[in-house]
Amino acid sequence: MSPLASYSLLAVSLGSLFAAGGAVGYWVGHREVAAPAALEEAIGAASGASPQRWAEQALDRLAGDLELTAAQRLAAQPHLELAADRVFRERDRALLQMHLRLLEVHDTLARDLALTPAQAKRLAQSRAKLKASILARFAPILEAEHGSLPEL
Repeated sequence: MSPLASYSLLAVSLGSLFAAGGAVGYWVGHREVAAPAALEEAIGAASGASPQRWAEQALDRLAGDLELTAAQRLAAQPHLELAADRVFRERDRALLQMHLRLLEVHDTLARDLALTPAQAKRLAQSRAKLKASILARFAPILEAEHGSLPEL
């Protein structure tokens, strides 16, 4: 075999390995990216999701997977509605806690960093925006726990 042919064979072999590695990497990466979206949809984190819609979809999937009779569907429905209400309540409570932690970070940074007056003003504006967002989004939870909206 001539040196030119052996180098060509080596180049083609390495190119094939590189292409195969890229294809496998893309396939694995694509699967890992798609999984969180499916999980968000499953727990109702997708925009526009409601406990009622989640329970309906879960009942449809369950009925299809198990080939439930009409009587079995009726029996399963209250269980799924209760589970959906709990899932969404716990999800919303967890999101509130995360937002409250962000408020704590704002307070810590304002206290512990030597900010310029301009930086302190921007941080205060960011905190005010976050506070307004929390009060608007989580008012029912906060009112249920405190009897009224607390001072954040």
